[in-house]
Amino acid sequence: MHKNFSLIISIYKNIKFHEIKRALSSLAKQKSKPRQIVLVFDGFYPEHLKRYVLNFFNFYKDKNELDIINNSTNKGISYSYNLALKKSKYNLIAIQDADDESTPDRFKLQLEYFKNKKKLSVLGGSVLENYYNQKILKKMPLTYQLIKKYIFLKNPINHPTVMLRRNNLLNSGLYLECKRMEDYYLWINLISRGLLIENIPDILVKSYINQDFMKRRTSMIVLNSEVKIQLLLLTKFKGYLFLFIFIMPLKIFYHLIPSNIKLRVRFLVNSILSF
Repeated sequence: MHKNFSLIISIYKNIKFHEIKRALSSLAKQKSKPRQIVLVFDGFYPEHLKRYVLNFFNFYKDKNELDIINNSTNKGISYSYNLALKKSKYNLIAIQDADDESTPDRFKLQLEYFKNKKKLSVLGGSVLENYYNQKILKKMPLTYQLIKKYIFLKNPINHPTVMLRRNNLLNSGLYLECKRMEDYYLWINLISRGLLIENIPDILVKSYINQDFMKRRTSMIVLNSEVKIQLLLLTKFKGYLFLFIFIMPLKIFYHLIPSNIKLRVRFLVNSILSF
């Protein structure tokens, strides 16, 4: 059954065929399907991959509910998602990562939650992360009050699970440039302005973590983004200075350790900070 919400899928140039196939297969199994699809091809893609994706969404093309954004080069999250948000026709918008798998009742659960929460701006949920032969349930704080406290320690929303209200973002702020942490930067801005953000405990997405995933998050660029995050927290929340003195050295240490060790640390931290 198709519902009045849009779905944004941004496909980056290094995506593998089996990953996009897995993501699209999970969309076909949804109990509530989006009315509109906004596809972002962020950079150059092999023709067979692009053709496969477009064929999958033929139904939306026939109904004039398929919007396609073709970036000639890789523009990144802030540029691509902001453009996609503006092209979305419906106020409720879901995000689908091109290499993740959404659980069959994901959109149904989120739509039902939004129906009863008229002031809600952003809704996330849990992610089941697969680390080779290990699995961990990455849960997040549920209430706005807990999210507001947790945001000083870690990103409080699993971005691949997000559904949001378009008009609230257009009025209060969009994604800004902060490599690999654009969503974290956005949540800080929205929370500092008093917009309501919550999570539900349900597993909405299954993700697959490997060394390539961690290598993309191990660089001076990512460390620079962490500095931007910390400075934003200092600017937006006056009481953060005391915590900053303790947290910043730990963040620097985490970003500088090798990616193979970082994978184990990530596993441990997610286990400890799981709600």
